Amino acid sequence: MPSSRTMAGTSTGTNCDATVNNNAGCGVKAAPTNSYGPAFNSAGGGWYAMERTDTFIKVWFWSRSSGNVPSDVKNGETTIDTDNWGFSFGFMFPA
Repeated sequence: MPSSRTMAGTSTGTNCDATVNNNAGCGVKAAPTNSYGPAFNSAGGGWYAMERTDTFIKVWFWSRSSGNVPSDVKNGETTIDTDNWGFSFGFMFPA
């Protein structure tokens, strides 16, 4: 993993080799504290979306009460354009 990536989250490691870091991987910590656990439940949940290609993986999160949920996510559109969603929390290039 490159140590510098364009993303909204914070890298928790750059070595994805499970045998090197006790299977911790090369995760990304999302900034919103309501993206999991009791705060997630109290906020009424939210939306997670993932885009995976041969060259990257991107993950987004929006709280249920967020005012910036893309309309294609909120309305369950059959066609989406992730280029309009802003930075993802995770932006990962496979080894």
